[in-house]
Parts: sequence; C-alpha cells; structure tokens
Amino acid sequence: MRIVGGKWRSRSLQTPRTGYTRPILDRVKTSVFDRLGARLAVPGSLPPINVLDLFAGSGALGLEALSRGARHCCFVERSRAALQALQANITALSCGRISSVLSADAMRLDIRCPWDGGYDLCFLDPPYRYLRDDTARRQLEALLNRLADSPQVNDSALILFRCPSDVDSVAAIRHTALVDRQTYGRMTVWWWQVTHGPHRGSDSDGQTDSA
Repeated sequence: MRIVGGKWRSRSLQTPRTGYTRPILDRVKTSVFDRLGARLAVPGSLPPINVLDLFAGSGALGLEALSRGARHCCFVERSRAALQALQANITALSCGRISSVLSADAMRLDIRCPWDGGYDLCFLDPPYRYLRDDTARRQLEALLNRLADSPQVNDSALILFRCPSDVDSVAAIRHTALVDRQTYGRMTVWWWQVTHGPHRGSDSDGQTDSA
C-alpha cells in the first residue's frame, strides 16, 4: 500500500498483520481524493483542514489527506498491530508534529479536536463485521450522529463512510445531507455533509436529505 498523491506520493505504507483491516485500493483512494479536492476547490490537493480518521488502521486515509495539504489529522485506532503500523508510517513520513494518535475504541470516543478550529473532514472505515452485527450497527449509527451533533465538527464538514456495497448505509444521520455515494465493486463510500443549523447539539429528530 502507498500514498497516491501529494508531497509523499509513491511512499510505501506499512500494513498491520491482522485479519480485520482492509487496505483501500489505490484506484479507490485516487477517486475519493480527486472528488474531495474538486469539492473543496483545490483539485488534486486539499486545503489546510483538520481531519479525523476513525478506525484508522495503518492510517492510509488520514496520511493521504496530510500528503495532499491537510493541516492536521487525529487518528483513532485500538488494535495493537494496527497502531504499530500507524506509528511506523507516521515516523517514516516525519509527520508526528501534525498528527495525533489516540489508542481508543472509536465507538465510545469522546470527540475532541486537539487543534484550534474543529474538524472539517471525518473518515469512518469500520471493520465490516460491525455492519453485520445489530448491536455494533446501532453503536455505529450513534457514533455518526454524535459526530454530526458535535461542536468539535464544523458546520459543512464532510463525513465519509466506507462499507460493503450490499449494506444499505445506516439509519438517517441527524443534521446532515447525503451529498454523494460512490460504489467500487463490493465497497461503497457514502458522503454526508454536516448541516448543524439551529439544532446543533440537540436531541431533536433530524432527517437526512438525499442528493
């Protein structure tokens, strides 16, 4: 696995020796980040934004964002093997100053941004088993709603969620609009944009708009 764009283009990344991570294909990363750059008005790159990479694994998504111009990235991962690979990748790219690593369960995360400005982009790439288990799926839906409600996540921030293509996403996320959906074979990337509006942080029942 490697970085596919930006200042670290073609740099190799270590991957954890564990059965639950699923390295994202180069062509998928290229497509996702090309769309991100176009949407954020910096084709081929990213503006200086703060990124949250949940279920980070080796850090492939967050490190790609940093390579393309993101200001900071907070990586959240609990697997020891994945954390070792992630730390090795951060060290190899000399990006510890602009990275924060939390050894934590993303499902129970107390959402905090260690830098000024809050998060502008959130990646969620959970193990597929979470989408097959009813209890884990409800926890994941709760996490998505906490992200959308959190004052640590900026209005208009993007939430990108990767899941199997045979899974019809998750229940409606409060205070978001569905703005894109890309399918690549057996995986789909769902894109939501946060629209806090007047109910930010409330428990009211918001609805997800379709695009």
